Amino acid sequence: MELNQALNHAVAAHQAGNLVAAERGYRQVLKAIPNQPVALNLLGLIAISQGKNARAVQLLQKAIVAKPDFADAFNHLGVAQRKLAQHERAVKSFSRAVALDPALTEAHNNLGNVHKDLLAFEAAAQCYQRAIALEGKNFEPHYNLGNVLRELERLEPARQSYRNALALNPNHIEARFNLAALLERSHDLPGAMEAVEEVLSRAPGMAGALVLKAKILRRGKQETEAAAVLEGVDAASLAPEDGVSVCFEMGRIYDALGRPEQAFAHFARGNQMQKSAASKEVMREARRFRQGIEETLEQLLPGIADNWQNIGASDRQDPVFLIGFPRSGTTLLDQVLDAHPLIQVMEERPVVPRLVKNLGSSGKPLPNDYAHLTGEEAELLRAEYFEQASRHLELKEGSLLVDKMPLNILYVPLIVRLFSDARFIFALRHPADVVLSNFMQLYRLNGAMANFLELESAADTYCAIMELWKKCRTALPVRVHTIRYEGLVTDLEEEVRPLLEFLDVDWSDAVLDPTGHARVRDGINTPSYEQVAEPVYLKSRYRWRQYRNELAPVLGRLEPWAERLGYSLNDGF
Repeated sequence: MELNQALNHAVAAHQAGNLVAAERGYRQVLKAIPNQPVALNLLGLIAISQGKNARAVQLLQKAIVAKPDFADAFNHLGVAQRKLAQHERAVKSFSRAVALDPALTEAHNNLGNVHKDLLAFEAAAQCYQRAIALEGKNFEPHYNLGNVLRELERLEPARQSYRNALALNPNHIEARFNLAALLERSHDLPGAMEAVEEVLSRAPGMAGALVLKAKILRRGKQETEAAAVLEGVDAASLAPEDGVSVCFEMGRIYDALGRPEQAFAHFARGNQMQKSAASKEVMREARRFRQGIEETLEQLLPGIADNWQNIGASDRQDPVFLIGFPRSGTTLLDQVLDAHPLIQVMEERPVVPRLVKNLGSSGKPLPNDYAHLTGEEAELLRAEYFEQASRHLELKEGSLLVDKMPLNILYVPLIVRLFSDARFIFALRHPADVVLSNFMQLYRLNGAMANFLELESAADTYCAIMELWKKCRTALPVRVHTIRYEGLVTDLEEEVRPLLEFLDVDWSDAVLDPTGHARVRDGINTPSYEQVAEPVYLKSRYRWRQYRNELAPVLGRLEPWAERLGYSLNDGF
């Protein structure tokens, strides 16, 4: 049999799903011509399908050596590298594939996938959009675009992408579920209920859909009906992520029903399940997070700023930084401020943490090292800050930028060093309420949030971060205005007027309707999106008193901070 005929037979077997015959045929070709690029490429593709990704990389690299302009081989090489978690190499391979063949839809889509892995959501969205422009009736890039637009909190375009995907594949359950979840997140509860019922009609036992239905009922003040949806669900029998979601939603339902003992038990169980399922790397990050606080505390001595050389000021208006311990009311305050026509709030984007990461690679990650920052280095870091911010927010001329990231409290020394005119808004709330609220919150785990899986570690983290803030106030020239959550929900105008004066911004009645602003804002990048879309209410104020028995193990640790901050553990004030 001629080699071309043998290759054609192997390709036909491959297309028919007969991988054994296809592999045998490709090897027959390669025995005669060891560097035949098509056979190497397709044999590499079979290796990928078998999970032999390292072998696939070897075969595909040989194909590329034999044919350097082989776009398909670069595309398949990127797939194997991505499966091996070699993401940067995969980006190069996919990029080379689309450079060689700009019409290769699959490569654009694959490049989007690896950008998504790297959390480069903007770049991923652009890749998916190029794939759609090339092949508009391909389901996958529409679905993938919906996923990254959701991450970017562009909720309306994300909803449309899912609808486009479902028009091409009406039976795709995940696309239907994601659309239902987005409708709930957009506060369209009737639309969300209709969509989730459609999901459950197709997949009756889907745990995520049951949790979403219960959440919609709870948000609609139908707590008893919400509990009935989940009471028969055995969380322990589910995949860890689903089981955790069931526990937390049941906890919220029982909290809304005024049954704190049952609510706390569900939150505790959910946290324990999440801790058991957490990767070792996440738990190592949690330890490193605490160690980072301790190292910063050791260096924050009075007079530390006296050794800082003059590095000049920014040539732009310095941002305002909205900080505080998580769950201290920063999201409500975010909506208040963003409603003002002259203020733009950047919502929980890790712009400052990225600067710190870059400093770490240059050997200057801690306060003592900031003395050695040069004016040129500082200007580059400030430029990087605004460049990163512009990726998340269209910065308007004349607007005041408020960077809302509660845990930027960890980076106050760097912020003060880089932005000499920076102002801080510090959100404060009763320590027991804050610790309880974090314990009751289902977070996407990282090094910081993993510290809230247990009540004791949550309390210890609170004490450490508040000690850090106290030292920042003592050691650094911090310009700050403190906002108490309790005052914010009791008398919004009385609390906000002095804040706007601190920010040198004229009064606007628009700030008095944070709920209305939250409902029209395209996305709220925080777990608090539910609460801020509801009318300001007092239920969360001193909620800890309902959980006094459950909080007993940590109240002793929190009492000194409660007294220092003007609160009490006796009467809740």
